[in-house]
Amino acid sequence: MISKHVLLVTYHFPPDGGSSGVLRPLKFAKYLPQFGWIPHILTVKPHLYETLDWSLEQELVSEIDIHRTRAIVISRHLAVAGHYPGFLAVPDRMVGWIPFALWEGLYLIRKFPITAIYSTAPPPSAHLIGYWLKRWTHIPWVADYRDPWVDAVHPPMGSLRRKIETRMEEKILEQADRVIATTPALLHQILTHYPQSRDRQGTVIYNGYDEADFAADMVCAQPPVFELLHAGLITKQYRNPEPLMCAMARLIQTGQMLKEDVRLTFLSGIGWMQSQEFQDMIDRFGLDGVILVEPRVSHEQALRRMQQAAVLVGIQASDDTRVLIPAKIFEYLRIGRPIVVIADEGETSRLVRQFAGCWSIEPSDHERLCTVLRALYETWKRGEAQWFYRELKQFDRMALTGNLAEVMNQCSTVRQAECANAANSPMRDKAL
Repeated sequence: MISKHVLLVTYHFPPDGGSSGVLRPLKFAKYLPQFGWIPHILTVKPHLYETLDWSLEQELVSEIDIHRTRAIVISRHLAVAGHYPGFLAVPDRMVGWIPFALWEGLYLIRKFPITAIYSTAPPPSAHLIGYWLKRWTHIPWVADYRDPWVDAVHPPMGSLRRKIETRMEEKILEQADRVIATTPALLHQILTHYPQSRDRQGTVIYNGYDEADFAADMVCAQPPVFELLHAGLITKQYRNPEPLMCAMARLIQTGQMLKEDVRLTFLSGIGWMQSQEFQDMIDRFGLDGVILVEPRVSHEQALRRMQQAAVLVGIQASDDTRVLIPAKIFEYLRIGRPIVVIADEGETSRLVRQFAGCWSIEPSDHERLCTVLRALYETWKRGEAQWFYRELKQFDRMALTGNLAEVMNQCSTVRQAECANAANSPMRDKAL
């Protein structure tokens, strides 16, 4: 089989350890060669990442072609005393990567027989790079959305920044040969935002889990304490833990849980979890000694840590997360422990309800949350280890990469047909 070449444009790539978004392009790059596509990675130099996880690089074979460019990060290089003019960061703080990436991208397209371009966002600047490379070279381009763009922009309707970014996204959707999103709701939201895009074709490729990340000796024994573990960032705005903390405090205060038995662990405890406001919340609920905040660890260590917990917790408590499914949810499902998701009705709640040992509870449903936690605690107290087998092959990263390869095959085939038709057209003969 003759391999094709794809230019993969991504800001987040190993050794970036500060974003779960790094896993999607990493796994695509890892498995694309098995589907006849050779990836050429266009990304940034490692010193631009705030956190590094060098273990992720071990997943890539040495033959993977990675090209790292310089970039001007607005919040770092153009800030004075931590502040910078907002108009410089349109569409995002990484806009200063665009000129360097375009120069390198054109070089790679001249050097290699690139037959497809793939960009993944956030940051949206990656899509602007894909847009201009497509405009200049006419190579088929796939735009992959992990999060919303304009619908996630905080400037109010009618503001100049929102108008500019709306026009940018409109041009992206006009030019892309295929739009991909991580959930059906996200794809629908993106395409229906613009009238001219409502009838165009889009594809859903979920985030997922990589079977190769899970060792054969996975922990299935009963944990020594009843530990609920949340992996990833916690923020008051998007992932507010207050409903969970309130439920645990009530169960402890009423004697339905023993304080010495239970732990609520937040893995990757940075940002807001280190604030006085978060500590005040712990004190208000009387959960000092129950709540633990652990530092960020490598992805491999995080998976191990998840396996040791009694219950895995997901929190999504804002309207703009309804269309998303955090990447860690698929890893939660693969681990097999009970899962409690505190979220409004949306893509995450619809997903987890399909599987055994999973509960999706709205943040306002305090009684149900207490009931579920008490039942899980009582099962643990009886010494019954809970582990659930779940059929998840459709979410395996290798299978999902096959879906991406098929999309790129379709786009490149259409482009080849267009070129052949143009070469054989009567207008061309007349011009000659």
